Amino acid sequence: MKRFLFILSTLFLIGGLAACGSADSDDNNSGSSGNNNGSQQEDTDTGSDNQSDGNTQDNNTQDGNTDNAGDDMQAKMDELDIYEFEIEVSYGKNKEYEAKIDQDEEHPVKAEIEDELNDVYLNGQEAFDQLYDIIKDLTLTKDSSKEEAIDQILQGFDLANDYEKFDLEINYHDGSELEVEDRK
Repeated sequence: MKRFLFILSTLFLIGGLAACGSADSDDNNSGSSGNNNGSQQEDTDTGSDNQSDGNTQDNNTQDGNTDNAGDDMQAKMDELDIYEFEIEVSYGKNKEYEAKIDQDEEHPVKAEIEDELNDVYLNGQEAFDQLYDIIKDLTLTKDSSKEEAIDQILQGFDLANDYEKFDLEINYHDGSELEVEDRK
């Protein structure tokens, strides 16, 4: 009888460990870039850099999925008066500059730059850092004039003023917003 209980408890323990191991692998597979060796999964879970693969960490950073990157972006956004920012400046067919910072419950801060003028496409921490450096110097408020908003955005983002379409939306922490649309 003792032997039977020992074998049964051993099988139960092995089954429990195997189930826990597969749950960790499933979590890692959903956020990985397709590279699945054991050291990458372990490094992703622990956050250690001992044997990390640069691609896994870079992809997480670009998507804004790492806790440290998300915390850093959130802390910087809390320093600003705004919680969402979006611009779209069009210079004709397939010539647009789009940039945005969004916050929602699932992904607290998400940043993206689509610069068709210079073939630059960024997201995550890299896009956020670039946008934050510009946005922190803007002095726009909900009461800013259309001309003031357009001038500050074009200067801050180093964009030409010969656009065809200009759209700006800024949402402030106090619930107010600044929306500017212009067509030439």
